[in-house]
Amino acid sequence: PFYSLQAHRSSSKNTGMAYEIYITKKQQWYDALPAKDISLQEWSCFVKNDPEMRLDNYSEVGLESGEIFRYDNPGAATWFNPRNKSAAIIFDFLDGNISVSNPDEATIEKMKHIAFKLGATVQNEEGEIFQPLQPAQILHKEMPAYKPATGQAPGMFSRLFQFMFASA
Repeated sequence: PFYSLQAHRSSSKNTGMAYEIYITKKQQWYDALPAKDISLQEWSCFVKNDPEMRLDNYSEVGLESGEIFRYDNPGAATWFNPRNKSAAIIFDFLDGNISVSNPDEATIEKMKHIAFKLGATVQNEEGEIFQPLQPAQILHKEMPAYKPATGQAPGMFSRLFQFMFASA
């Protein structure tokens, strides 16, 4: 039994409350288990190698006065959804977890991808776990279409294939 975002969204909309979704290696995201933390180094390395993300190390909050309050926040990163170029989603790093406020479906899919890569799970505030991505879903997203290199000598299998049929 995995968590349903739709049920949570409808109850959150009724109360007008924000909600957080977490990427964690802990059984419950709120557990104080430093040995199970996602390290800042591990997270930073992931972000630096993901072309859709940028490591900012700061966060900004809009105040009621219209001013922007900016503060240091090591590990804070921004995801630029390639299907919605105007959407910049903040991924917050705190206490060995990565969290996003009020994520949409595309953001949750990105969180599942990140969780898979980091050996973690995606959980809601109550610790309920989202259905993880399957390895085939990850591989399908990352495997580029094969394009033979031009101007290079044929590989071993090409040479063997040519040899077998040239001899026949």
